Amino acid sequence: MPDTVVPSEVEGCCGYDFENKLYIVKEIISMKLQLISLDQPVYEYEISWLELDTTTGNYVIQPGHAPMILILTPDSKVTCCLVRNGEQKLFIIRDGIVHIKRDGIILSYNS
Repeated sequence: MPDTVVPSEVEGCCGYDFENKLYIVKEIISMKLQLISLDQPVYEYEISWLELDTTTGNYVIQPGHAPMILILTPDSKVTCCLVRNGEQKLFIIRDGIVHIKRDGIILSYNS
């Protein structure tokens, strides 16, 4: 039996140390936000969290969040916190879809 088991889905993120009977969790402190539209350039930000309004409710997404796909409400307020200076940015998105991964977020929208 190996000393440490690491799930392949999140390689290097977590595991179990059998010798010390401890869970190992690697702290992920940031993630990449990509804003993508057909008629605009791609915008990328390194963020520590993202808050958004969806058709199923309000979500605050942090690094390591469970993967999911969400539909934004019309004229949704999307707020994020930039890693480099702690500044909070607010975007108003007319309509869009959000793909959340453990290490990043892709927000596709119509401008």
